[in-house]
Amino acid sequence: MDIYIKSEPSGEYGIGSITKEELEKYGIIGDKEFDENFESELFEFTDFIQSYGIATNPEEMVGLLGLEDKEDQYRNKIIENSKVEVYDVKEGYDEDNETEIIEGLQPGYYVLYSAPSKYSCSFDLPYTKETFDPEKLKLEFQRIVFPCLVEDSYGEVDITLLTDIEYDGETYRDDYYDSFVDRGYSYEYSVIQVKEDKSYEIIRSNV
Repeated sequence: MDIYIKSEPSGEYGIGSITKEELEKYGIIGDKEFDENFESELFEFTDFIQSYGIATNPEEMVGLLGLEDKEDQYRNKIIENSKVEVYDVKEGYDEDNETEIIEGLQPGYYVLYSAPSKYSCSFDLPYTKETFDPEKLKLEFQRIVFPCLVEDSYGEVDITLLTDIEYDGETYRDDYYDSFVDRGYSYEYSVIQVKEDKSYEIIRSNV
């Protein structure tokens, strides 16, 4: 079965910590001129999460796998067999101080970046509509949620990426990634400071 998936936005997303010394080194804070190498070295600051893929979710996969006419038969089993890892910094609201707060991050500095674009892929899985067995299908997803005030060029970031496909004990992850076609992209980032009261502010962004 030829599988074709396309979605916009899709792409690469990452979150990590950065020290005050590193911020000074790149001229993000302090008196030093900004070092543009920071934008090409974002990958150094992804100690929390870095994920790459096409945006979709388990609920949509029946149609994407070419099984639209058997949705009632397979949908729940595909969802049940899917693994979804979630990275959400758990943003809240402090009503007393009327500020957005981040409950899931300790006070400090953080980098959040994305490289969004329109992505598509096409690859084969070894089944037909007649031979498909939902018990043999395993899907993995990564959901990433940025704080609501931290956006990229597509707006707020709350995205679920397909990261692995396994059928009958064999992974098709390489086939999936190797077939990617994108419309071009650039890296977009925001550097934030989480304060002692868990409020936060954006101290640099190229969005």
